[in-house]
Amino acid sequence: MDVEEYAQPSWPKFKNRYRKIFFCQQLPFDKDRARIEDAKTANELSRLIRAAYVDLDYEIIDLAPTPNVSDRVKIVLAEIAFDKNQAGG
Repeated sequence: MDVEEYAQPSWPKFKNRYRKIFFCQQLPFDKDRARIEDAKTANELSRLIRAAYVDLDYEIIDLAPTPNVSDRVKIVLAEIAFDKNQAGG
């Protein structure tokens, strides 16, 4: 399945809307009553979403699948601080 098959004509208006995308990689899959997809479908959806960001030329910051949310927050805050320093502000 290619992203191009499902690309919307409106995608160009989203191109470069943001400088970077924080992409949360999946945590271990746990099926419950709220989740309607299986692990294979969830992985495919994740792959397609990431591919769409790549197609839109976004810089992707991958956030490792860690159960510790504070680790992900630290990475995001450090990246934002780095960008702010690079911009001189």
